[in-house]
Amino acid sequence: MVWPSFSPPLEAAGMGWCASWARNRAHQRRLGNPTSLVAFCLWPSTDQTAIDALDYLWGVGSIIMRDSDVREALRARLGAEHAGASDTRLVEEMGIWSGTVRIDVAVINGELSGYELKSDSDTLERLPAQADIYGKVFDRMTLVVGSKHAKKALKIIPKWWGCLEARVSDNRLVLKHKRKARINPGRDAKIIAQLLWKEEALAILDFHGLAGGWRSRRSAEILERLVERIPFASLTAHVRAALKARPSLGQRVACDLNMPIEASET
Repeated sequence: MVWPSFSPPLEAAGMGWCASWARNRAHQRRLGNPTSLVAFCLWPSTDQTAIDALDYLWGVGSIIMRDSDVREALRARLGAEHAGASDTRLVEEMGIWSGTVRIDVAVINGELSGYELKSDSDTLERLPAQADIYGKVFDRMTLVVGSKHAKKALKIIPKWWGCLEARVSDNRLVLKHKRKARINPGRDAKIIAQLLWKEEALAILDFHGLAGGWRSRRSAEILERLVERIPFASLTAHVRAALKARPSLGQRVACDLNMPIEASET
């Protein structure tokens, strides 16, 4: 970002040193808008030159990385990567752990991949707990993180997580690969099975000839039977197929691969 050069009238108003200091501090802190730093060091004035100067600063320094910006950049990236892939579904805010937790964006095809978003405006306070929870479910995970938090975040997430760094370049947000996602070694079949609705779980049991006498059982018992009797690879394939086959529910990803889903019902 190119910061403005201050005009003689601004210097003449006695505010040049304040504005210059604020401009430099804002640049050092990677703030998109220096106005808040300028405002407290400018004395109250009705001078139109001062007002115009603040308006100018506000207009020039308006790029602040927000969650919505990072989300939109990821949508565009994933939409391009999976364009034309009829076996792929993308969904936002997908429920896991019986719907008690939601992943920002999920990609469902031959694998179940998750994307967690942390913009510069976010904190990393919840990231350790999220890493543990998502590690029970997803085949691969990728953190999409603002440049402000990238270095610290890489020390928090597991080694198998991938990382995309969101940064501003030429006044637009770009995603730069920092680390490629690898296969998760710690998936939990019980937690993955909880993504299924009861009817879906029964259909899987029926497919394997295991549903007899189980249709009136509670969901928890049915899911436990699934985990005990069906091999892990087969179970996860069934879960992905069930998720992709669901009708349109929940929030959509803005691309031509829309297939929103929800987590399990009781």
